[in-house]
Amino acid sequence: MAGVNLMKVNYLMAKTFIFAMIFLFISSPAYADDPIAMITDLQGKVELTSSSGKVLTILSELKVGDEVSVSSKSRAILVILDSGQEYDITGPAEIKLGRTAPNGVSGNAPKPIGSTLLAKAPVKIQPLKVTQAAVLMRSLEKDKSEIKLLNLNDTKTVENNPSFSWQVVAPELAYKFQLIDETNNSVFETSLNGTTAFLPSSIKLKESSSYKWRVSTKNSNGKLFSNVGSFTVASEELKSQFNSLRPDDGTEFSQRVLYAVWLEQTELKDEARKYWKILSEERTDDPFLKVLAKD
Repeated sequence: MAGVNLMKVNYLMAKTFIFAMIFLFISSPAYADDPIAMITDLQGKVELTSSSGKVLTILSELKVGDEVSVSSKSRAILVILDSGQEYDITGPAEIKLGRTAPNGVSGNAPKPIGSTLLAKAPVKIQPLKVTQAAVLMRSLEKDKSEIKLLNLNDTKTVENNPSFSWQVVAPELAYKFQLIDETNNSVFETSLNGTTAFLPSSIKLKESSSYKWRVSTKNSNGKLFSNVGSFTVASEELKSQFNSLRPDDGTEFSQRVLYAVWLEQTELKDEARKYWKILSEERTDDPFLKVLAKD
């Protein structure tokens, strides 16, 4: 029994350490060698030649002085994070990152292209440190007695009357669902046999308010399974930006990547994941997109 308790303590200490590292990674101040650009689309072979030929992927971040090689018949699009200006680089090409733009070294020169996303509203795309932390968070081991929540957990939502979904524990089990407001009062409770709970039309969640929701069930052996999710209803200002920045049908891949990044940095994580799933299906060989698309 002592050995089991020691294992639990070690697990909790390791988990706490990971969360602490994520917090420090996100909250650390900006330095001169922080990323100044990000790859928003990539097809073919693109390497960071200033780092022993490291192969780049979509969402790779670049620093001042980085040298990039785009092979023949390959293509990369990068965005300068400070200005929002995008550049199309078609191989063969060798470039070097300046502070405000990529500079051609040999082959095809970088071609500046507009950023329709950033032209719609005065927003700034931030480096993807938050997204990288989200990847670590999604990879942490979960307790086997937890019900896997499929939405509205550690996120903001633009919906005033959302639905709540979770993964089935076992067939034909009944679940208890409860929605709790930020004053710890129960807003709505119900029992159901499915794995999606809907709020009555009479319940409208409050703008900029935080909520928790709890789902639980017991299997045929009486074992309890449960989990608690938390979310915040977006402000009207954020909802307005969400709608004005949303890409139209047929919008370029790189623009949809930028929108998904913006969704992540504004904590609209459920909405971002919808885009990551679609984007990962269009670029099936990109490993980072696959991780971000996971529930």
